Amino acid sequence: GAGDGERGRVVLNFNGAFAKAELEGGRGRARSGPLGGGVTVSAETQTTLKNLWVEAAAGYRLIDQRFGDRGEHRWTLDALGGLRVTARDVRIDATAEAYVTLPGGVVLTAGIARELNSNTEWLEPLVGLRAAVDLNGSLVLSVRGDIGGFDVDDSQFAWQAIGLAGYRWRLDGWTFGVFAGYRALGQRYASASLTWDVVTHGPVAGCNVLLRF
Repeated sequence: GAGDGERGRVVLNFNGAFAKAELEGGRGRARSGPLGGGVTVSAETQTTLKNLWVEAAAGYRLIDQRFGDRGEHRWTLDALGGLRVTARDVRIDATAEAYVTLPGGVVLTAGIARELNSNTEWLEPLVGLRAAVDLNGSLVLSVRGDIGGFDVDDSQFAWQAIGLAGYRWRLDGWTFGVFAGYRALGQRYASASLTWDVVTHGPVAGCNVLLRF
């Protein structure tokens, strides 16, 4: 989900995304003893991973020009700066083949499933550019790229790339649109309890409505 606002050359963007992934029947290694040393025991695992991203950005329209024989086309370029919040939840159902005590006192008993949970949130600043081309007021093409992290809140580095194509039409004074494209988000985060170096990517599609005030 996303929302955009414009007033003069000031632009605003808010968006959020949610992803869930499951890995069943995997085999992991549970290490007993201080700091994970000592005996290593094989374990069957079922992992559920949930990620939530929320972004808020504000910016300035650097370029707003019309082109074409009658000025029927328009292209814009925005500079953006903002924040991204990442909330990550991992649940692991583990069944060890032998008795093992994990760091922190968590005990895995042979043959008995045990649920392990991990929740992590972090905040990362971002800066980027967004360009859009509006052809005849109907076909809209846009690309956005940004980088972030900068070692704030244990976020070492982050990057994002989005490409979208959309079509607009007017009906009873309302402007509607549909769009489709691709989005990729790479994040490298490292704290005392978690190392996260992952690229999440995939197609996006949706519809929108344009409101004028």
